[in-house]
Amino acid sequence: MQSTLAVRQPQQCTTLTWLLVGDIREMLQDHLDEEAIHWLRPILDALITAMCEQSELTSREGWYNDLLGSFPHLISRVARIEAEQNELCKSLRELRNGIERDIPLDRLAKELEADLKSWVELLARHSRREAVLMQDVWYTEIGGEG
Repeated sequence: MQSTLAVRQPQQCTTLTWLLVGDIREMLQDHLDEEAIHWLRPILDALITAMCEQSELTSREGWYNDLLGSFPHLISRVARIEAEQNELCKSLRELRNGIERDIPLDRLAKELEADLKSWVELLARHSRREAVLMQDVWYTEIGGEG
């Protein structure tokens, strides 16, 4: 049997990530209750899997190698993006583990809502930084400097 890593591409993981984040945003609009928290668990599990798989695939396949070959001065920006990706995975795992705390439901729901909103904002900022990096490379290549 082939592993999931052999089948998926980083773009597929990204697509799945944003679909799941959309589900989380929708859940947050309605506020979390016991049933929503129940459904949040598998969504977060799938999100963790997709994001960590993407991170592993991009690292293993040298996703940024071509970019760094042409633009070695961008190594620190690439390293920051890769580190952010790893930190997002780690913080999402911690957030997921926090669901299992033995605290009153109202408090758990409020804390989860705040933590998830913050995490989604971090992911969005990370995604923008990654897009800006790729745009900078593209504009440099088109401009003839690369």
